[in-house]
Parts: sequence; C-alpha cells; structure tokens
Amino acid sequence: MGKFIFCIAILLASTLIGKTFTDKHAKKYSFYDSLKRFNLSLKQNIKFKRKNIIELLDFKTSDEDFNCFLSSYKLKVTAINDEKIYTPTWASEEDVEFLTSYLNGIGKNGSISELDFLNSYEDGINDKLIKIKENDAKYSKLGQKLGFAVGMGLVVIIL
Repeated sequence: MGKFIFCIAILLASTLIGKTFTDKHAKKYSFYDSLKRFNLSLKQNIKFKRKNIIELLDFKTSDEDFNCFLSSYKLKVTAINDEKIYTPTWASEEDVEFLTSYLNGIGKNGSISELDFLNSYEDGINDKLIKIKENDAKYSKLGQKLGFAVGMGLVVIIL
C-alpha cells in the first residue's frame, strides 16, 4: 500500500513539474494581453483624456510581471531610479527589444504620430498573442506528457 501511494505521488509530482516548465507560455500570454490593454488605454487617452504619461503608468492588471515592468519604467522616467527596466524571466532577447522600443516611443510625439505608433505596435502585439497562443497549445500538453512519462518510468523502476 505504501509503494502504491508513493508511486501515485511520483506521477503527480512529475506531471506538475512538466507543466511548470511549460507555464512560461501562459505567463507570456498574460503579459502581452496586459500590454494590449495598456496600449488601448494609451490610445483612448490620446483621443479623449489627454492625461500625462506618468499618470497612465499607474495602470494595474492581475499580471505581476506587467505591473513590475510598468512600475520600473515609471521609476526610470521620473528619475527616482536609474536601474535597468524590469524584464520578466521568460523574456527572450526579441521580447526585450520589442518592449524597450515600445517604451522608448510612448509619450514622445504629437497626438497623430503617437496614435500611428500605438496602432503599429498594436498590430505587433496581436501577432505576438496569436503566436504565443499557438505555442502554448503545442507545448503545455507536451510538458505534461513528458512529465507523466518520466514519472511512469520512475514508477516502473521502483516496482
């Protein structure tokens, strides 16, 4: 009975470990979805509200990585902190370059060119969201299956 419970625990643990290793796609999707909503907020501000960019950087979402990203940029803009802008652990060089160029362009131009800038980045964000969703569907199941297979291999060795 003890071996049976131990084997079940190994299977569950290995499956969860496999899922955790592939969770980066879900985190990435959540981050870019928050970026899309922030971009929409900036566009609405240009058209209707005309608030200062510093006020808009207080935008909060349920994604912790995105909140840290905006907070670190706000600290840099207000010259409170001169450190590097926070980038999530899952971010590739391409992601860092995309996000940096995005931040370097917001709040710097007149309203018409700013709106064009935000529209072009919205297209890029939408493309990234589609690609991330495809990768998440492909790799999240793969991680779970590999974790389960490793766990099953350990169970066979134990028994």
